[in-house]
Amino acid sequence: MMRTRGTALARFAAAPAALVTVLATAGCSSDSSDSGPAVSVQQVRAHEESLAEGAPCPFKFDEVKALRASGVTGRVGPGTPPAVGDAGPARPATPAQPSSSSAPARPAIPGTPEVWLITCSYRANATDVSVAVLASPAAESAVSMLAPLIVKGGEISTAQLEAFLPGAMTAEPGAVSLTPGPGAAAVVRVPVKGEGGVALLVTTETGSDHSPDPALSGEALRKVAAAFAEGVRF
Repeated sequence: MMRTRGTALARFAAAPAALVTVLATAGCSSDSSDSGPAVSVQQVRAHEESLAEGAPCPFKFDEVKALRASGVTGRVGPGTPPAVGDAGPARPATPAQPSSSSAPARPAIPGTPEVWLITCSYRANATDVSVAVLASPAAESAVSMLAPLIVKGGEISTAQLEAFLPGAMTAEPGAVSLTPGPGAAAVVRVPVKGEGGVALLVTTETGSDHSPDPALSGEALRKVAAAFAEGVRF
């Protein structure tokens, strides 16, 4: 396993300005005192920064229980690699640029905070299951910074993402938000201890084209994501 720095997360920086504005303005509260918070942003950061090559998933996930909840039978085990760490550096805001005779005006782009991502992988028969947990010191960024992974795993368009994110960013902690269409990706805001935000994303791949597994989409994936969200603790 190789720890990478800002690979998947860096693609967020290339998002259209209009999308970035949507993400910046669809804020959500970090108050999760009624939901039994079990993890902090600082804990996720520390485990991401210390994640060693070949290490198992650091979270207390019960992957067998989580996948059995959706009706999966047969072998369930760790994927290859079992865990990967990724960090996205902070990016300062870009002020609006006035128009010129040769180009239109460029809108302002909000800055983004540093974030930390741990992705754990599992194999359920012929399906690869990815469970990504992202922590941000800014609560409103925890879901939005998963945007490139949501688009890829959910196989949705930018327009669908823009419609999906505000609801996912303001959902109650512990509630599962399924992407449009067949529901190929599931997002959960995780209750946190202290400031900031933590979000979980579950996606699947199967077959030679690495497409989402239809048997683990929609309500089946909702059950899987809810079960994994309960294990976001160390």
